[in-house]
Amino acid sequence: MGTIPTRTLHEIADGVWVWLQPGGESGVSNAGVIADDDGLTVIDTLMVPSQWEPFAAAVNKLGRPVRRLVLTHAHVDHVGGTRAFPMASVLGSWKARLFGREYA
Repeated sequence: MGTIPTRTLHEIADGVWVWLQPGGESGVSNAGVIADDDGLTVIDTLMVPSQWEPFAAAVNKLGRPVRRLVLTHAHVDHVGGTRAFPMASVLGSWKARLFGREYA
């Protein structure tokens, strides 16, 4: 079985992509994208610019507007790149939305 590519959008189903980062140490998380009728939903936004900038660039290459961010929880490695998607609605717990706005 081959390895799944990291640091690239990997389509795992029609209109569903995963962004995997190598490692697994503190500060390393993964993200996802779902194509909806009106645009894209991004799930988590990673932590620091070296992580979220290439992710946001790959999402932008899909050519559809990002309408929603789903922040799974309030840890910075999941909300730090919220600023990369300034026009999206932010969905999640009140704490995740609060921390996500700090990074917007």
